[in-house]
Amino acid sequence: MKGRKLVLAFFLAGLTVSVGWTAGKSARRLQKAFLYAGESALAERSRAFGAPYARKIEEIRRLIQDDGVYGLADGDGNGNDLEIGSALWVRFDLAPRRAVYLGLRKDLPGLDELRRRLPPGVRWIVIGHAAGPPELMDLMELPRR
Repeated sequence: MKGRKLVLAFFLAGLTVSVGWTAGKSARRLQKAFLYAGESALAERSRAFGAPYARKIEEIRRLIQDDGVYGLADGDGNGNDLEIGSALWVRFDLAPRRAVYLGLRKDLPGLDELRRRLPPGVRWIVIGHAAGPPELMDLMELPRR
């Protein structure tokens, strides 16, 4: 009997703490929702990733049509695993444009192989970086870099 009361007391204490914590977290999220309501996509990206990233994304969005296709690669990483997956945010921010994922920049094949992997007419390659804005390159200048 005494054990049941102890278990019930621990359960109620945990419930009390978790309800308070959850209510506080919910209040902070609602406050942010009202604070940033109506914010433009450029302002939101600038707040989340920095102004250089947001400006570069807007530049790329102007160059590649909404129904366009582009090649997408992750940055080299320089031994840093943070670069892996950085292209996902770029892809998200460039939607509805269609991305053809090419892997890591250091593993990109030659120009002839790239042309085979990409749909006809693709002109742009976008390389996402974890620290800093993405790079935009013309497919023809990629081998020179």
